[in-house]
Amino acid sequence: MSSLFHQTRSTLRVPIWGALRHSWLQNAFLGHWTSPSLLRHYHDKAKPNPVEYTERPRFDRTRAKPDKSKSPPRDNLYGISAVQAALTAKKRHCFRLIKQNSNDLADDPTNRTGSIFRLAEQHGVPVLHMPKWEMNVITQNRPHQGTILEAEPLTVPRIERLSEWKDGKYEAIGPKKQRTTVLAEKPPVWLLLDQIMDPQNLGSILRSAYYFGIDGVVVSTKTSAPFSSVVAKASSGALEFVNLFTASSATQFIKSASDAHWLTYGTACSPSDGKQLIQPHQLENPDRPIILVMGNEDLCQVLVTIPSHNSQMDSIVDSLNVSVATGILLSSLRCQRSMPPKTTVEPNETDGLAA
Repeated sequence: MSSLFHQTRSTLRVPIWGALRHSWLQNAFLGHWTSPSLLRHYHDKAKPNPVEYTERPRFDRTRAKPDKSKSPPRDNLYGISAVQAALTAKKRHCFRLIKQNSNDLADDPTNRTGSIFRLAEQHGVPVLHMPKWEMNVITQNRPHQGTILEAEPLTVPRIERLSEWKDGKYEAIGPKKQRTTVLAEKPPVWLLLDQIMDPQNLGSILRSAYYFGIDGVVVSTKTSAPFSSVVAKASSGALEFVNLFTASSATQFIKSASDAHWLTYGTACSPSDGKQLIQPHQLENPDRPIILVMGNEDLCQVLVTIPSHNSQMDSIVDSLNVSVATGILLSSLRCQRSMPPKTTVEPNETDGLAA
């Protein structure tokens, strides 16, 4: 019994793959799964059909880039003021007007929405009704007030320099020396915007410029926000009415304006390079045209600062928003323009005015 037991244990210690070397064990354990015909069957089945592969390429380069020539670029203007201004100014082609389904106010003659649809009907702009959630997708959840206007982007003329104001007129000179004569009995006031990247600020500034009757606004295209639908909404429609121009270089525009005897004002918190620093109430009414520069004050002749009246102001909030500062300065300039030019007065009267 002992010898039989040891013989059985020695037999069980033989490796299984060593035992499979015998042909009868291979047929018993592997059998059908190792047959060459079956392996060839699965190998051929895994191969792709060569005819199908050649007829259906994985990447069709002819369809990689869609043809955009048939669909011109469009701006989705939203908000009652922006849409109504675009239809009234007629500076851009309008494709269609989108109206919210639940906003049934077109029949009310006293409502601004009704006037919008009457303008669209007069200009032959088709009207499309759409649910609110789809309009929210178009405007990226911005407040559209139930009105969206699909229109082409606003075309803004380019300007290179302004000529000297003389005999009640001056010229706006564009590329290829294109000249536009502007009549102005009083010295004009222009606004130059540079490095205004926030579309909300840009729209708010344009709204203030139109409100205060600024003669022209020049925006540096390389360093400022584009004239998008966000700018149109923030301007409350002023984008369509203000005399707007673009300039490729704000620095060159300021230099050429100074050479043409335009007075350039800039903003600063402290004096620099020995330049004169004044406050808004110290702005005079010179018999010269003025350009207020916001964003690039290095080349300006006079710097204006807006003082704070908060004695406990923290250094974290030490300045005004650029749109707010622009509105204050434009108001001060317009107030000075409405006043007669200053004459020579006695010293005691000067002290009283300064106080």
